[in-house]
Amino acid sequence: MHLRQALTTTDRTTLATCLLVALALTVQGQLPRSLPAQDHILSRSNRLKRGTLVVAIPCTDGLIICADKRLSLADGSPVTDGATKLIAVRGHAVVAYTGAASVERTLGASSLVLARFDLEGEIRSYFADDSIDPGASAKGLAERLISRLERPRRLGEVLPPTGLLEGKRLLMQVIVFVRRTSHSISGYVVDIAYEKRESSIFLPSDPLYSAYMVPLSEIGTASSEPKAFGHSEVFREVLYGTDVRFDDIRRNSTIERLRKSSTDPRLLSRSSALEAACRLTAVSSSRSDLLVTNAGIGPTVDCLLLHRKKGVFVLRPKKSWLEVPRQRLPRAAANEAQLSLR
Repeated sequence: MHLRQALTTTDRTTLATCLLVALALTVQGQLPRSLPAQDHILSRSNRLKRGTLVVAIPCTDGLIICADKRLSLADGSPVTDGATKLIAVRGHAVVAYTGAASVERTLGASSLVLARFDLEGEIRSYFADDSIDPGASAKGLAERLISRLERPRRLGEVLPPTGLLEGKRLLMQVIVFVRRTSHSISGYVVDIAYEKRESSIFLPSDPLYSAYMVPLSEIGTASSEPKAFGHSEVFREVLYGTDVRFDDIRRNSTIERLRKSSTDPRLLSRSSALEAACRLTAVSSSRSDLLVTNAGIGPTVDCLLLHRKKGVFVLRPKKSWLEVPRQRLPRAAANEAQLSLR
């Protein structure tokens, strides 16, 4: 029996699809490599842009929220310092994000972009619907983001070129702060994670996406603490650590007040909370390399006030709050700090 006669209609369709995919990828230069090799190449490209730090500090008027404006590549090198990571929603909510701000789908291993996932655009589009309550939309937002990431792939299209690592990893994080009718502030966090799946040489598989929704306890109560999302290593070290390389920052009177566990964060004025948030973001930008590799935190910030009663306001920080003094350590302390890095 001839091979052509033995093949069913389904077999012929499957074979034709594989041949077309192989042809499309060959035209671009070569067949796709195995995923680890592909990740190594694509993690150094412009196809993943990520956001890095969001800080939220309670104050007498409500909640100060600051975010750096940098989008960076996987290696920490900046793409732009003009990104917007804070989005006001109808005057009673603020949405922020960290992680993958932009993911591109490409044709094979080429630089030809077939589609682009833009996190800021997806957030704005979702909350543009006035029927959606920002305070009760965690599940809907998670489903929207995953559906956009899992959009059916075109011929030869590969997603995502993000330098994926093995196992389950966090891809992006969306934080929603909401002003309630009771004049309290609460919120939730939506984490979008991925898990790599095995791929064939002809048909690379998309990762398996999943969402985790974490409620934020009421913010601005006597028991609440300042919060940070993204690369918060320096933030946590300054407020709760003992590393001498950050002692000069801790000596700032506003930071010192924030560090005292007995201090109710609601007693901070709007100006003091804004200063603290800006200083913590600035030192995270200038000294993050002391604690973490390739943090990619920018030196400029956007700041919003989510007022308990009046809505959302844009705040302008003083220039001096974003200036971090040059680090000067006594010789013994400097030697100790160097040894701790080895």
